[in-house]
Amino acid sequence: MVISDETSRSARPGVAGVTGIHTYCGRLYYANFAGQQFFQVPISPQGKPIGPAEIITNGTLIDDFTLSRDGKRAFAATNPQNSLIEIDIPGKKSRTVLQALNATSAALGRTRYDYNSVYVVTGGGLDFPLNLPGVSGGRVIRLDL
Repeated sequence: MVISDETSRSARPGVAGVTGIHTYCGRLYYANFAGQQFFQVPISPQGKPIGPAEIITNGTLIDDFTLSRDGKRAFAATNPQNSLIEIDIPGKKSRTVLQALNATSAALGRTRYDYNSVYVVTGGGLDFPLNLPGVSGGRVIRLDL
């Protein structure tokens, strides 16, 4: 067990706690869905915390995320909040980059043709918000940065 504290646990029964996790240059990044927070914590080469967790953003339901290649941004799928957001990690602020999709995951492109792209997976099923009735299939969307 690397982290098991209030930053990683769900404060609400039946709602997920940590829903995404990545490492970059001696830091562990993770999202707590129920807590609506995005954290970073310094870690040792063995993967153990060597300092306290620090909140990067607060108030966003992050389902999953990916980090930019330079580690300065995260692209987070917000599923029930119906968007993909870009998080400025050093600046501790976020902005919506795609709206009107129930994004569930994000990944960076890996080839020379999509190196500057983020792929977003949508969950399909019921469209959000629920006051706009409809059912759609899941999709993979490419966003060129």
